Amino acid sequence: MVKIAEQPEGAESPKLTPKQKQVIAFLEENSAASVHEVCYALNITAAVVKRLVEKGILEEYEYQVFRLENTVSKTESPSDIVFSPKQQAVFDGCLSLMNSDQPKCALLRGITGSGKTSVFIRLIDEAVKQGKSAVMLVPEISLTPQMVGKFRRLFGDEVAILHSSLSLGERADEYTRIRTGRAHIVVGTRSAVFAPVQNLGIIVIDEEGESSYKSESAPRYHARDIAKQRCFWHGAFLLLASATPSLESYYNAKTGRYSLFELDERYNNAVLPEVYIVDMRIEAQNGNHSAFSMPLIEEMQKNLERGEQSILLLNRRGYHTSVRCATCGKALECPNCALPLTYHKANGA
Repeated sequence: MVKIAEQPEGAESPKLTPKQKQVIAFLEENSAASVHEVCYALNITAAVVKRLVEKGILEEYEYQVFRLENTVSKTESPSDIVFSPKQQAVFDGCLSLMNSDQPKCALLRGITGSGKTSVFIRLIDEAVKQGKSAVMLVPEISLTPQMVGKFRRLFGDEVAILHSSLSLGERADEYTRIRTGRAHIVVGTRSAVFAPVQNLGIIVIDEEGESSYKSESAPRYHARDIAKQRCFWHGAFLLLASATPSLESYYNAKTGRYSLFELDERYNNAVLPEVYIVDMRIEAQNGNHSAFSMPLIEEMQKNLERGEQSILLLNRRGYHTSVRCATCGKALECPNCALPLTYHKANGA
């Protein structure tokens, strides 16, 4: 970066070429710019700028630019969040644990739409006010932009992002911002649990029962277990949250190893969506042998007629749940546990 250098009083004005005068005028208007920006804007070579630096007319300095640094200013405040009585009770309980001298762990079991995220935000805000850092883990990359957008509207440049889709340069920038204390809040997927935060105050794991928190390739680890150890070492607070917590976490909460908080009502008394369970055995008895039940087909047809969209979620991994013999119907099974082997497509075959 270059800017106009301060000149001593009484110094004579140096003789400048027309191009050098253009550079001075440009920097008087823009305060500072990179050499590349000056050359591009004025259609000149870098030698013109370099000569002005040698004369002492311009001052050259380094300025670090981060690829993902936030350009959106704060538009909301965590203090604007209004809690329901149950949310307030959960927040007060978690805040008491977070302010404890000893590392603590709690499980927040709350139904969808109960306002768990609002509790996270206020707790993270309290940690930042105390000069501490916070890590917020989400299970999928697809959820990261949504969560980051919300956090940046609340906390601005203090938020850093970490997930596997970042380039090496972007990841290095975010690590630098975190390590130097420019970012006190980290939002990301399981790898964000290793973020080099300073003075850790709280780690929040949203949807803690999701299998995506477990790395099935080297290095093998579970983000929840790493978070426990980090909170133990730093004396921080670990908050696990989910509508459907893992069996291990729920057992630990029920046996007193974790504190248990529950939100069993939706915020503002919002109504839960209706859920219908269809027995596909009855569908088969009625002559429907397809993968779709008749009620599902009818509802999808109504959506199409209204010009609306439908989303089908398949709760399985692999291309097919089993491989069966076309003659006898026997499925290939694992020799150790007798479960059907899942078939995975490879190379587009």
